[in-house]
Amino acid sequence: MFKDAYERAKEAHKASSEARSSSVSQIAESKEPSSFMLLYGQARALQQERRREEDERQKIEAQEKTKPGFIYFLLDKAPVDGPRRVKIGFSESVPHRLKQANTWGPYGWQIIGVIHNVTKTDEGELHDRFRRYRAFDASGVEWFYLAGELKNFIENSPTVQQYKGTESK
Repeated sequence: MFKDAYERAKEAHKASSEARSSSVSQIAESKEPSSFMLLYGQARALQQERRREEDERQKIEAQEKTKPGFIYFLLDKAPVDGPRRVKIGFSESVPHRLKQANTWGPYGWQIIGVIHNVTKTDEGELHDRFRRYRAFDASGVEWFYLAGELKNFIENSPTVQQYKGTESK
């Protein structure tokens, strides 16, 4: 929801910036002193608007990081030689995330555990904690090999709970 609003605001800003840029170029081509003062005023207004937009973006990001939700452990069911991969992700709605996962590939997924009442910041801490198991490929930073301490954490930690209705495809 916040990201959609942010994207709309970003597009509106781009359109207004392009319009301002065109008028600024016309003024810059003029050699009259009053035109330069107008140009300076417009440049300053644009700078202030960009600062406000950056502040708003940072505020939205801070809200997203502290919003409560779930950390989920999503097992990739693709056939592999060696350890399976698991995604450590964050969502406000685990069923919604699993529905989205149905579009990610042909083999399906299984949520093998969830942690309730956590934030995006907590997810980042788990990424750091298990970074030695990170799967370095095109899948991104949230994918890890299900092995060692990570596997033990998912299977035995009292904070990780089993999730029912977890299969996709």
